[in-house]
Amino acid sequence: MSDTITLAPFASEHLPAALALSRAEAWPHRAEDWALLVAQPGPRRAGGWPGRGTALLTRFGPVGW
Repeated sequence: MSDTITLAPFASEHLPAALALSRAEAWPHRAEDWALLVAQPGPRRAGGWPGRGTALLTRFGPVGW
């Protein structure tokens, strides 16, 4: 098994897998939440280790509360 992570731009084709991951892990993220990431400007990368896990890298600007 390789330790190499393959990164690709996070895009709409990743949404079904992202939602499936949320459901499998009982995370509260909805399809709309994942779609928000696709709609945001700036770099986002999806990556993973086949059969071992996934990752999402993104950069958010300041968040006002």
